[in-house]
Order: sequence, then C-alpha cells, then structure tokens
Amino acid sequence: YIDFKTRDLYDEKFNDLKLQVENLIGGTADGSAAVAQDTTKPKDSKKDIFISYCWSNSYLSKENNEIQKLFGNQFMDPRKIKSLLSEKYDVWLDIEQLTSGQMTGMFEQITAGLLNSTCVCAFISSQYAMSE
Repeated sequence: YIDFKTRDLYDEKFNDLKLQVENLIGGTADGSAAVAQDTTKPKDSKKDIFISYCWSNSYLSKENNEIQKLFGNQFMDPRKIKSLLSEKYDVWLDIEQLTSGQMTGMFEQITAGLLNSTCVCAFISSQYAMSE
C-alpha cells in the first residue's frame, strides 16, 4: 500500500512504488538491468505493468473533460504516474489500449491486458470500489 495523497510525500511514495515494481519485474532502481522479455508473445502484447484505476481519480481525466467531478488531485493521478513509469517500463493503461474496432469487447481486452502483464498496480479509492 502506497498513499499518494499529498505533494510533500509524492517523491518518497513514487520511489517506493518504483522499488516495489522493480522487485516484482526485475531490474534495479537506477535502471541498469534490463527487464527480461518473453519472446513467446508478440512484443506489443506483453506489458510490464497493468494500471487499474477509477477515471474520477484522474486529474488528467478532468482536464480532458472526460469526467464531471474529480476526486483527488494532480499528485495522485494514475495517468501521471503511468507516464513516469513509462520512462522505464511498458505500461498498460485503458485509455491507450482499449479499442472499439476490435472484435472483442472491453472486458475481454482488459482481461487480455491483465493476463499479458507481469505486475498490476491498482489505484484503490472509494470511487474505484463504487465504479461500475
């Protein structure tokens, strides 16, 4: 559990998150070790991290007018944290991966994303628990 509620703890908590991810996936805090790649799957389908979150907790969702009310702040935005993790890892994020043109539905695409990811980072909140 890593709490991202305030800016004054953000750097420390983000470093905690990176260490947890590195322990699960491999590599070192300075990025010196490469993440092992599974060559049995197409490169674009394998992700290091799957991010699960509620859009109403995303500051960027509010900025993009995708939600009406924000529950959270810019320091705990899962989309912002995803962009920082993407500097080193391949990250699955719904808004970037889900497509309506595929023959499969949203839940099938999410399931595939989960199954093809090494690590899941869930941003749990009251809104997450109540979302449909």
